[in-house]
Amino acid sequence: MPGNDSADKTVIFLHIPRTGGTTLHSIIDRHYSPRAVYSLGPHAQEDVEQFNSFSEARRSRVRMFKGHAGYGVHENIPRPCSYFTILRDPIERVVSFF
Repeated sequence: MPGNDSADKTVIFLHIPRTGGTTLHSIIDRHYSPRAVYSLGPHAQEDVEQFNSFSEARRSRVRMFKGHAGYGVHENIPRPCSYFTILRDPIERVVSFF
């Protein structure tokens, strides 16, 4: 489809805890250049703020943004974005915490 080229988009993976996202992080890291990935660490909000402080040119180089973030991070990425996440049965997810 014209104008819908996924190569022109930054992909945003919203990692919901206990849904298999850690495995997916490893897969993502094998498929993207480290310079093209921005990963949120254990202090996600601080990492988002740091990302937002980068120059527009630096933020536009990111092709994969991943971690425990909420919807809206695309507002500071100066290129088209697509979101995805993994969902899990809510009861199984709660059980997995124990």
